[in-house]
Order: sequence, then C-alpha cells, then structure tokens
Amino acid sequence: MQEKFKYPVSTKLFHWLFALSVIGVGALGIYMEGLEKSAFKFGLYDYHKAFGILAILFIFGLLISRRTYTQPEPPADLPKGVVLFATIVKYLLFILAIATILLGFFASSYFPHKETIWFFGLEIPSIFGKDGELSKTLIELHGPVAIALLLFSLIHIAGVLKHRFLDKENDVLDRMI
Repeated sequence: MQEKFKYPVSTKLFHWLFALSVIGVGALGIYMEGLEKSAFKFGLYDYHKAFGILAILFIFGLLISRRTYTQPEPPADLPKGVVLFATIVKYLLFILAIATILLGFFASSYFPHKETIWFFGLEIPSIFGKDGELSKTLIELHGPVAIALLLFSLIHIAGVLKHRFLDKENDVLDRMI
C-alpha cells in the first residue's frame, strides 16, 4: 500500500491561516454591511482592512510553500473531470482572494477622506492620489468578488467533505491536517 502524502507544516499552517482569514474577514464584511454608519462601524473597517492585509501575507506564504515542496498527485482513482474541477476551484480561490484584497486595498488607498490604512498599530500611507469615484467603483467590485470567493470556498469545503465522508478511499483532508 502506498504511504499517504502529508503536506509540510508550513503549507498546512498557511493553508489554515488563509482559510480562517477568508472566513473571518468575509464574515466581518457581511456583518458590517448591515450596520448603520457609526464610529463603531468605521472602527470595524480598520480591522477588516488589517485582517485583509494579513490574509494576503498568508496567501503569499502558502504560494511560496507550495512552490517549495513537491505537491502530491491526486488519488489515482479520481475521475479526471473531478481532478480538473478541483484544480480550477483551487486556482479560482487564489485569484479571487488576491483580487478581493487588492480591490479593497486600492479602494481604501484612493478613498478621499482617509490618508492611511491602519494595520495593527502601524499606519500604511496611501501611495496614490485621492479619487472618490475610483474608490467607489473599486469598492463596488470588492463586494461581489468577495462573495464569489466565499462561494468558491464553500464549494472547496463541500468537495473536501465529500471525499472525507462519502469517498473514504479518496480522503484528501488527511493531507492537510
């Protein structure tokens, strides 16, 4: 019997930090949408942005870790269509996560009423001019792209759970825990 592949600790760590940040930042963003304008809501924006910046650092850590170590082959008996679908979903997760974060970052950078982005006590100065219309357009794109990220995250989770509980011989979760 073939020995089961396990991802290295660095890949596991960045994967789970990335996953938690997507869930946390996404939940916070959805929660903030329902709030009336207030000092409390504006304070939450600072945390939303800070954790978004942290999320992109986790993404880059995960991408570097994945490039550093050999990646496993999918289970041999998985249909090629399933493997292709899982690969597409995986790449879309990376693309949508990076796009969501960059759209939010640039929207904040162009926002005309704030000069810096708060990052856990550090202030990141805006390197762009202020442009309210561009900021508004970027933030209007940020939300739908973030929702798409959350939806593809759910598809990814559903696939992992399917393999874990229904296709027990193709349990891919074991590699990441």
